[in-house]
Amino acid sequence: MSTATTEITFRLSPQDKDLIRRGAELEGMSISNYLRVAALDRLRESLRAMEPPAPTTFAAEMFDALMATVDSADTVSRDVRRKWEEARRALVALDLAD
Repeated sequence: MSTATTEITFRLSPQDKDLIRRGAELEGMSISNYLRVAALDRLRESLRAMEPPAPTTFAAEMFDALMATVDSADTVSRDVRRKWEEARRALVALDLAD
């Protein structure tokens, strides 16, 4: 760890200061180190959120299987097709569909 050579000062409510003090005590840290670690953790979290997602990779067999499903025609069950036709007829009757 590098030697600290500068400081940051900010104001906060007495309640916030007490919460921070208690958090530092729970972690066994000084308030200064607790705030430094928390700020740097938050920065790392923000930077990670800005990174582009890693590409998804597949084994060749999995990729081929995925492409086969993408390339195949969708199958619709008879029940779904029947319900779709009933809904379409009802919309046509109401003059809401072609």
